[in-house]
Amino acid sequence: RTQNTWTRRELLALSATTAAAQNRADEKIRIGFIGVGSRGTGLLKTLLTRAEADVTAACDIDPKSVTRAQDLVKEFKGHFPTGFDKGPDDHRRLLARTDVQAVLIATPQEDHARMAIDAMKAGKFVASEVPACTTLEECWDRGSTPRKPKSGTMRAANNRTARAGTDG
Repeated sequence: RTQNTWTRRELLALSATTAAAQNRADEKIRIGFIGVGSRGTGLLKTLLTRAEADVTAACDIDPKSVTRAQDLVKEFKGHFPTGFDKGPDDHRRLLARTDVQAVLIATPQEDHARMAIDAMKAGKFVASEVPACTTLEECWDRGSTPRKPKSGTMRAANNRTARAGTDG
């Protein structure tokens, strides 16, 4: 790969590092995952390889997905994160926790905007899958949501490259 090309997974893993820069150098960034189905689990596995990241919570509407995520964190980090699986709004209980500084949202796309807005209002740093919004109204709402100190937002975009002469 070239010097300035990053894969999506590398970028998401590095987002933890960016958020951690807001902390003291010796502190880990405490991350909650919202959406740990197949896509979220792939991102979780990538993030678990980062020493500066600590996954403290996992949320999904499917209890089996939450259990799988908890088991992965236990395997990689040696502790069992708190699980949230009580319906489509249970992410709000995750956001209320003081041991979650940042969230990674990997839910179905129609949920990205409302969950990101909830997280920003809760003062969390947000990394969300794309698209960030599915309607113009959601774009306005997300863009006008006040952010608390030490919070921010980023969208995880796919990185596609093609070789010259191919249909990429």
